[in-house]
Amino acid sequence: MKKLFMYFALAVTVLAMPGMAHATEIYGWTLDLSSYGGTTITDIYQLSVYGQGHITQDFGGDGVLSNGDAFSVSSVLYTIGYTDTNGVYYNNPDFGTDLELFFVSDNLAGVITNVAADGSFQYEYQSGTVSLYLGDSSDIAGSTLLADLDLAWGLGDSTSVNLGGNALAGSTDLGLQILTAVLGGLISFDPADYPELAALYPNLSTFFTFDLNNNLNDSGSITNPVFTANGFTATVTTGGDITLVATPEPSTFLILGFGLLGLVGFRRKFKKA
Repeated sequence: MKKLFMYFALAVTVLAMPGMAHATEIYGWTLDLSSYGGTTITDIYQLSVYGQGHITQDFGGDGVLSNGDAFSVSSVLYTIGYTDTNGVYYNNPDFGTDLELFFVSDNLAGVITNVAADGSFQYEYQSGTVSLYLGDSSDIAGSTLLADLDLAWGLGDSTSVNLGGNALAGSTDLGLQILTAVLGGLISFDPADYPELAALYPNLSTFFTFDLNNNLNDSGSITNPVFTANGFTATVTTGGDITLVATPEPSTFLILGFGLLGLVGFRRKFKKA
Protein backbone atom coordinates (compact mmCIF):
# COMPACT_ATOMS: atom_id res chain seq x y z
CA MET A 1 0.00 0.00 0.00
CA LYS A 2 2.87 2.33 0.86
CA LYS A 3 4.48 1.68 -2.54
CA LEU A 4 1.19 2.30 -4.32
CA PHE A 5 0.88 5.64 -2.56
CA MET A 6 4.45 6.47 -3.56
CA TYR A 7 3.67 5.79 -7.23
CA PHE A 8 0.53 7.91 -7.01
CA ALA A 9 2.41 10.79 -5.38
CA LEU A 10 5.10 10.63 -8.06
CA ALA A 11 2.50 10.67 -10.84
CA VAL A 12 0.74 13.68 -9.29
CA THR A 13 4.06 15.50 -8.97
CA VAL A 14 4.91 14.86 -12.62
CA LEU A 15 1.50 16.00 -13.84
CA ALA A 16 1.78 19.14 -11.71
CA MET A 17 5.15 20.09 -13.20
CA PRO A 18 3.75 22.02 -16.20
CA GLY A 19 1.85 24.28 -13.82
CA MET A 20 5.05 24.95 -11.89
CA ALA A 21 7.11 25.67 -14.99
CA HIS A 22 8.20 29.28 -15.14
CA ALA A 23 7.64 31.25 -18.31
CA THR A 24 10.79 33.00 -19.52
CA GLU A 25 10.61 36.21 -21.54
CA ILE A 26 12.77 35.91 -24.64
CA TYR A 27 15.05 38.81 -25.53
CA GLY A 28 16.70 38.81 -28.92
CA TRP A 29 14.67 36.35 -30.98
CA THR A 30 14.75 35.87 -34.74
CA LEU A 31 11.87 36.09 -37.20
CA ASP A 32 12.78 34.29 -40.42
CA LEU A 33 10.32 34.97 -43.25
CA SER A 34 12.67 33.89 -46.05
CA SER A 35 10.69 30.72 -46.78
CA TYR A 36 7.67 32.91 -47.56
CA GLY A 37 9.37 35.47 -49.76
CA GLY A 38 10.14 37.82 -46.89
CA THR A 39 13.21 38.92 -44.95
CA THR A 40 14.91 37.77 -41.75
CA ILE A 41 14.97 40.07 -38.72
CA THR A 42 17.16 39.30 -35.73
CA ASP A 43 17.62 40.58 -32.18
CA ILE A 44 13.92 41.33 -31.65
CA TYR A 45 12.75 42.33 -28.19
CA GLN A 46 9.17 43.24 -29.06
CA LEU A 47 6.91 43.93 -32.02
CA SER A 48 4.71 47.03 -32.14
CA VAL A 49 1.27 46.74 -33.71
CA TYR A 50 -1.70 48.93 -34.54
CA GLY A 51 -5.13 48.15 -35.92
CA GLN A 52 -8.88 48.29 -35.72
CA GLY A 53 -11.75 45.90 -35.22
CA HIS A 54 -15.18 45.43 -33.72
CA ILE A 55 -16.52 44.31 -30.37
CA THR A 56 -20.05 43.02 -29.84
CA GLN A 57 -21.25 43.01 -26.23
CA ASP A 58 -24.33 41.18 -24.98
CA PHE A 59 -26.29 42.31 -21.92
CA GLY A 60 -27.50 38.82 -21.03
CA GLY A 61 -31.20 39.63 -21.42
CA ASP A 62 -31.52 41.96 -18.42
CA GLY A 63 -30.57 45.18 -20.23
CA VAL A 64 -27.54 45.97 -18.06
CA LEU A 65 -23.89 45.04 -18.12
CA SER A 66 -23.36 42.24 -15.60
CA ASN A 67 -20.75 39.67 -14.66
CA GLY A 68 -20.92 36.75 -17.07
CA ASP A 69 -22.32 38.70 -20.04
CA ALA A 70 -20.73 37.44 -23.25
CA PHE A 71 -18.71 39.42 -25.79
CA SER A 72 -16.87 38.71 -29.05
CA VAL A 73 -14.08 40.57 -30.84
CA SER A 74 -12.76 40.69 -34.38
CA SER A 75 -9.75 42.76 -35.41
CA VAL A 76 -6.74 43.15 -37.68
CA LEU A 77 -3.43 44.28 -36.17
CA TYR A 78 -0.60 45.10 -38.50
CA THR A 79 3.01 45.36 -37.41
CA ILE A 80 4.28 48.92 -37.56
CA GLY A 81 7.71 48.36 -36.06
CA TYR A 82 9.93 46.47 -33.66
CA THR A 83 12.35 47.21 -30.84
CA ASP A 84 15.69 45.42 -30.53
CA THR A 85 17.46 44.39 -27.33
CA ASN A 86 19.33 47.72 -27.24
CA GLY A 87 16.05 49.62 -27.10
CA VAL A 88 16.34 50.88 -30.68
CA TYR A 89 12.95 51.20 -32.40
CA TYR A 90 12.64 50.42 -36.11
CA ASN A 91 9.59 51.99 -37.73
CA ASN A 92 8.02 50.30 -40.76
CA PRO A 93 10.68 47.56 -41.03
CA ASP A 94 11.22 45.70 -44.28
CA PHE A 95 9.40 42.37 -43.99
CA GLY A 96 9.74 41.89 -47.74
CA THR A 97 8.88 43.83 -50.87
CA ASP A 98 5.36 45.22 -50.38
CA LEU A 99 4.76 42.71 -47.55
CA GLU A 100 3.10 43.35 -44.20
CA LEU A 101 3.24 41.18 -41.10
CA PHE A 102 -0.18 41.23 -39.44
CA PHE A 103 -2.49 39.43 -37.02
CA VAL A 104 -6.15 38.62 -37.67
CA SER A 105 -8.77 37.48 -35.15
CA ASP A 106 -12.44 36.92 -35.82
CA ASN A 107 -13.49 34.50 -33.08
CA LEU A 108 -12.06 35.80 -29.82
CA ALA A 109 -14.75 35.59 -27.16
CA GLY A 110 -15.28 35.71 -23.43
CA VAL A 111 -17.32 37.19 -20.61
CA ILE A 112 -17.47 40.36 -18.54
CA THR A 113 -16.08 40.15 -14.99
CA ASN A 114 -15.50 42.46 -12.02
CA VAL A 115 -18.28 44.91 -12.88
CA ALA A 116 -17.99 47.74 -10.33
CA ALA A 117 -20.31 50.51 -9.16
CA ASP A 118 -18.22 53.13 -10.95
CA GLY A 119 -18.96 51.43 -14.29
CA SER A 120 -15.55 49.80 -14.74
CA PHE A 121 -15.30 46.15 -15.73
CA GLN A 122 -12.95 43.57 -17.18
CA TYR A 123 -13.02 41.47 -20.33
CA GLU A 124 -12.05 37.87 -19.61
CA TYR A 125 -11.05 36.23 -22.89
CA GLN A 126 -11.89 32.54 -22.86
CA SER A 127 -11.62 31.18 -26.39
CA GLY A 128 -10.49 31.89 -29.91
CA THR A 129 -7.46 32.11 -32.16
CA VAL A 130 -5.34 34.80 -33.75
CA SER A 131 -3.81 34.09 -37.16
CA LEU A 132 -0.44 35.45 -38.24
CA TYR A 133 -0.15 36.48 -41.91
CA LEU A 134 2.44 37.84 -44.30
CA GLY A 135 1.11 39.85 -47.23
CA ASP A 136 -1.41 42.67 -47.50
CA SER A 137 -3.68 43.39 -44.52
CA SER A 138 -6.31 44.75 -46.92
CA ASP A 139 -6.27 41.43 -48.82
CA ILE A 140 -6.29 38.70 -46.20
CA ALA A 141 -7.40 36.00 -48.65
CA GLY A 142 -4.44 36.78 -50.89
CA SER A 143 -1.91 36.74 -48.04
CA THR A 144 0.12 33.83 -46.67
CA LEU A 145 -1.06 32.23 -43.44
CA LEU A 146 2.01 31.67 -41.23
CA ALA A 147 0.38 30.30 -38.08
CA ASP A 148 -2.84 29.97 -36.11
CA LEU A 149 -2.19 30.95 -32.50
CA ASP A 150 -4.42 29.48 -29.80
CA LEU A 151 -5.56 31.60 -26.89
CA ALA A 152 -3.74 30.52 -23.73
CA TRP A 153 -5.07 33.23 -21.44
CA GLY A 154 -6.49 36.69 -21.74
CA LEU A 155 -7.65 39.63 -19.69
CA GLY A 156 -8.58 43.18 -20.57
CA ASP A 157 -9.90 46.04 -18.49
CA SER A 158 -11.80 49.25 -19.15
CA THR A 159 -12.20 52.50 -17.27
CA SER A 160 -15.77 53.57 -18.01
CA VAL A 161 -18.92 52.42 -19.76
CA ASN A 162 -19.72 55.91 -21.04
CA LEU A 163 -19.54 55.21 -24.76
CA GLY A 164 -21.77 58.02 -26.00
CA GLY A 165 -19.38 59.17 -28.68
CA ASN A 166 -16.37 59.14 -26.36
CA ALA A 167 -13.46 56.72 -26.30
CA LEU A 168 -13.53 53.91 -23.77
CA ALA A 169 -9.86 53.44 -22.85
CA GLY A 170 -8.55 50.18 -21.47
CA SER A 171 -5.84 47.59 -21.87
CA THR A 172 -5.75 44.02 -23.12
CA ASP A 173 -3.33 41.29 -22.15
CA LEU A 174 -3.54 38.17 -24.30
CA GLY A 175 -1.36 35.08 -24.26
CA LEU A 176 -1.37 33.31 -27.62
CA GLN A 177 0.36 29.97 -27.86
CA ILE A 178 2.76 28.85 -30.57
CA LEU A 179 3.06 25.10 -30.25
CA THR A 180 6.84 24.87 -30.68
CA ALA A 181 9.73 27.26 -30.19
CA VAL A 182 10.93 26.71 -33.74
CA LEU A 183 7.75 27.05 -35.76
CA GLY A 184 8.94 25.64 -39.05
CA GLY A 185 12.03 27.82 -38.72
CA LEU A 186 9.85 30.93 -38.46
CA ILE A 187 10.78 31.86 -34.88
CA SER A 188 13.99 30.92 -33.06
CA PHE A 189 16.38 32.11 -30.38
CA ASP A 190 19.77 31.12 -29.01
CA PRO A 191 19.20 28.63 -26.17
CA ALA A 192 22.67 29.42 -24.78
CA ASP A 193 21.25 32.76 -23.61
CA TYR A 194 18.71 30.94 -21.42
CA PRO A 195 20.42 28.25 -19.29
CA GLU A 196 17.12 27.31 -17.67
CA LEU A 197 15.67 26.44 -21.11
CA ALA A 198 18.73 25.21 -23.01
CA ALA A 199 18.35 21.55 -22.05
CA LEU A 200 14.75 21.53 -23.25
CA TYR A 201 15.19 23.49 -26.49
CA PRO A 202 13.48 23.11 -28.94
CA ASN A 203 10.87 21.16 -26.94
CA LEU A 204 9.26 24.32 -25.64
CA SER A 205 5.91 26.03 -25.84
CA THR A 206 6.28 29.68 -26.81
CA PHE A 207 3.72 32.43 -26.41
CA PHE A 208 3.13 35.80 -27.96
CA THR A 209 1.85 38.07 -25.19
CA PHE A 210 -0.12 41.08 -26.39
CA ASP A 211 0.01 44.18 -24.20
CA LEU A 212 -2.47 46.45 -25.98
CA ASN A 213 -4.26 49.71 -25.31
CA ASN A 214 -7.79 49.90 -26.67
CA ASN A 215 -10.30 52.64 -27.41
CA LEU A 216 -13.92 51.73 -28.06
CA ASN A 217 -15.90 54.10 -30.28
CA ASP A 218 -19.24 54.20 -32.08
CA SER A 219 -19.12 51.60 -34.83
CA GLY A 220 -20.80 53.77 -37.46
CA SER A 221 -23.29 51.00 -38.13
CA ILE A 222 -25.57 52.32 -35.38
CA THR A 223 -26.43 55.78 -34.10
CA ASN A 224 -25.75 57.29 -30.69
CA PRO A 225 -25.97 56.01 -28.12
CA VAL A 226 -24.01 52.82 -28.79
CA PHE A 227 -26.05 50.88 -26.23
CA THR A 228 -29.13 49.00 -27.41
CA ALA A 229 -31.61 46.83 -25.54
CA ASN A 230 -29.45 43.77 -26.07
CA GLY A 231 -25.95 45.24 -25.71
CA PHE A 232 -23.70 47.40 -27.83
CA THR A 233 -21.43 47.28 -30.86
CA ALA A 234 -18.34 49.44 -31.15
CA THR A 235 -15.19 49.78 -33.17
CA VAL A 236 -11.95 48.96 -31.39
CA THR A 237 -8.86 51.04 -32.14
CA THR A 238 -5.87 49.13 -30.79
CA GLY A 239 -2.14 49.65 -30.49
CA GLY A 240 0.55 48.09 -28.34
CA ASP A 241 3.45 45.67 -28.08
CA ILE A 242 3.97 41.94 -28.47
CA THR A 243 6.68 40.00 -26.66
CA LEU A 244 7.75 36.35 -26.81
CA VAL A 245 7.92 34.04 -23.79
CA ALA A 246 8.79 30.34 -23.53
CA THR A 247 8.04 27.51 -21.12
CA PRO A 248 8.61 23.72 -21.29
CA GLU A 249 5.90 21.83 -23.14
CA PRO A 250 3.62 19.59 -21.03
CA SER A 251 4.67 16.65 -23.22
CA THR A 252 8.25 17.14 -22.08
CA PHE A 253 7.18 16.62 -18.48
CA LEU A 254 5.03 13.63 -19.38
CA ILE A 255 7.99 11.94 -21.10
CA LEU A 256 10.14 12.71 -18.06
CA GLY A 257 7.45 11.41 -15.74
CA PHE A 258 6.94 8.15 -17.59
CA GLY A 259 10.70 7.70 -17.58
CA LEU A 260 10.84 8.19 -13.81
CA LEU A 261 7.96 5.79 -13.27
CA GLY A 262 9.68 3.28 -15.54
CA LEU A 263 12.89 3.54 -13.53
CA VAL A 264 10.97 2.97 -10.29
CA GLY A 265 9.34 -0.14 -11.74
CA PHE A 266 12.63 -1.39 -13.13
CA ARG A 267 14.33 -0.92 -9.76
CA ARG A 268 11.53 -2.83 -8.04
CA LYS A 269 11.80 -5.68 -10.54
CA PHE A 270 15.59 -5.72 -10.24
CA LYS A 271 15.41 -5.99 -6.43
CA LYS A 272 13.05 -8.98 -6.72
CA ALA A 273 15.44 -10.74 -9.08
